Amino acid sequence: MPRSTTAALSVAQVDVARLLLDLVEVRPPSPNDATRLNEAGALLVQAGPALRVAAKASPAQQDALAELDRQSERLGRLTSRRR
Repeated sequence: MPRSTTAALSVAQVDVARLLLDLVEVRPPSPNDATRLNEAGALLVQAGPALRVAAKASPAQQDALAELDRQSERLGRLTSRRR
């Protein structure tokens, strides 16, 4: 897969993870929260390597890497709050 396609996929994975975290954050606690948090975590883990490589090669991708880091921190906060 071309590097630009891989980076675009990784950005989309971070976007979906952000939406899943939004659902957990704004809705009342439910049994689905654990599944949403797990899926968001998996997406962020999958996106990480490609975004780290892309950020080194292109300053424009550094924003995407920063978003990955923000959502990873948010995942950690929401996960610890749900325990």
